[in-house]
Amino acid sequence: MLGARIDRFAAKHPSFRKYAEERIDIFFDTELHVNINAFITAGIAGGLLAHSDNIAVKWAALAIMLTVWLMAAMLAGFCKQWAFIIFTAVYFALPQVIIVPDSGEALSETQYFISDIMETVWAYPFTRLIPQFDFTVDSYIFLVIYILAFLGGLKLRSAAKHSDMYCRKRLGQLE
Repeated sequence: MLGARIDRFAAKHPSFRKYAEERIDIFFDTELHVNINAFITAGIAGGLLAHSDNIAVKWAALAIMLTVWLMAAMLAGFCKQWAFIIFTAVYFALPQVIIVPDSGEALSETQYFISDIMETVWAYPFTRLIPQFDFTVDSYIFLVIYILAFLGGLKLRSAAKHSDMYCRKRLGQLE
């Protein structure tokens, strides 16, 4: 099992053990709002950097944004922060509601302003780099991916419970 392998490796390598114990402390000190803020900040940064003229910067911003999103989802799953799933659903569904379609409807300044922000920040990194990007379908694909990452974090926590090192560290935190 994974827990036994980690225990054996940690017994042979004290520096790994120290690193792993620090990660456990950090994981359980991470609150829901921190994961949500990291998710939103990575999205905004990716959206703004996608406007760069340098293609390498655009791809790097997209890769970093997606990585931060995955890590936040996995960490939220590890910490059993169930509200993160609701946040993710709102984050990926809200643009579908807010972005104003190209129609002849008369809309308020506020609606156009919010629509422009959502398009610039959320959709632009993808549509700029991937011309075939279908905003509606792909946002739901991302939602499924991040829910699966959340579930992966839950599975990782379940596997960690078989580790003596993890259990001792967690009990020390709870005391």
